[in-house]
Amino acid sequence: MAAAAIQMAHRRMIAALGLLALLVAVCCTATAVAVLAFARQHSTLVSLASVAKQNQETGDRIRSCTDPAGECFKRGQQRTGKAVAGINQVTIAVGQCVKDPPVHDVRACLIKVMAEANP
Repeated sequence: MAAAAIQMAHRRMIAALGLLALLVAVCCTATAVAVLAFARQHSTLVSLASVAKQNQETGDRIRSCTDPAGECFKRGQQRTGKAVAGINQVTIAVGQCVKDPPVHDVRACLIKVMAEANP
């Protein structure tokens, strides 16, 4: 009888160790899944932060070009002013080259007048 009791205790201990091993496996699996989910969430958050930063930079650039106090807006005004001044110079030069008496070589006249206007 003592041998049967020992054998029963031995079976119970093996069953308890099996349940403990199963519990440890489930806990390890759950921990691994949680760690992977956290890593994926972190990666997504990093990506979203990068997109948000790019959007902020784009918005800042757009504001700089549309706000009269912005540097981009001011540079655009300067470039536009130079372009208009150049158009005005050409218009004046054309007027000088086509007035009475007419110049036969308008192209050469324009080159000469523009060179004199922009030494």
